[in-house]
Amino acid sequence: MIFHYCTLISHVFTFRHFFFFCPFPRRFPRSERKEPFTDSMRRFASPLGGGIHCLLRRVASAAVVRNIPQAKSSAQLGTPVTKEEVAQAFNVPAAILAQVRRPAEVLFAELDLARVRFAPLIATLGAEEDVTKIATEVKEAKTGKDGSAAAAARKPVAGAKEKFKNTEWKSIKELVTFYEEVMLPARLVHLDYSVYELNSFHIKDDLKRGLSAFKQDYLDKQKVELVKVQKQMQDCQEFIKSVGTTAFDTIIFNDIANILRVCGERNPYAHRLAMQVLEDMNLLRVPFNEVTTKMLHAIVFNDGAFDDSALMFTLVEYPERGEVSVSREPVDRIADDTLKIISARHQTPLDDGVKLHQNDTQPCLQRSLE
Repeated sequence: MIFHYCTLISHVFTFRHFFFFCPFPRRFPRSERKEPFTDSMRRFASPLGGGIHCLLRRVASAAVVRNIPQAKSSAQLGTPVTKEEVAQAFNVPAAILAQVRRPAEVLFAELDLARVRFAPLIATLGAEEDVTKIATEVKEAKTGKDGSAAAAARKPVAGAKEKFKNTEWKSIKELVTFYEEVMLPARLVHLDYSVYELNSFHIKDDLKRGLSAFKQDYLDKQKVELVKVQKQMQDCQEFIKSVGTTAFDTIIFNDIANILRVCGERNPYAHRLAMQVLEDMNLLRVPFNEVTTKMLHAIVFNDGAFDDSALMFTLVEYPERGEVSVSREPVDRIADDTLKIISARHQTPLDDGVKLHQNDTQPCLQRSLE
């Protein structure tokens, strides 16, 4: 699952910047661009330090910023971006858009159109307004501070998908509040699932130890209990998935995360919540598409309209070559494709395409012979 990266954000960010900044300073020469500095604007770390929000989180499509005026009223959530809207950003006919622009440029422009489509809504969030605390406020309001109303809070919100699509949201706070109300039943049931899962681990440990530690009567009871716990876990998973099916779809989730991504350029709480929304999308088993994948690039790594490899989403978790990757390709092929991109970006020759492959080295840490 690609959204494990939101959970492992600090480790992923550290690994990626170590790999790409240390051996190859990440510069993008003008000679590599068809139209210099028109495909995206990247962020740069501020030299300031401290607890304030010091990173300029700005990665935008220059075509969208320059050529598309901001909407006077926000678009409805769940409304797909048309090919004509993307072509308008590049000032080309839609029929020839794929021939004159790189796929990464087109995809990122489609993603970044949220900047103008939802401009009035995005403008309602201040730079220091904490939207991450809304989840706690909603939980306390629905369940009570002592948890006395928890049973009622588990009931799914009826008509949530239609409300997401048809409501003219007046502020980010209003949108996030309703979002957290819809997510609350799934979050509560997921807590139950975590408890059942731990119980299943405990039971399996007992069964594994077997007669060397327990009597047969106890083991028989544990086998019955394991079946019961596994059924409870399955019920929790089905409930959580039903919330995703009835209340959301891919475009709605993309729009919410995308709006928060743009807000996160000046509000660190919105940036954090954007990553949480992607985790929630994974929790509810809502399918993702290429826009979601590109948004993950932008939110986690702040990448723009670049042809990135799957290595950007690869984390070396264990010495046993445990991998988390957005690609289904073999890890050797991921490494080879990454070398080509590094070579193109940094003008580093690959010695006629010969790659360095060593049996005792993690493939995604290998580079060219040079």
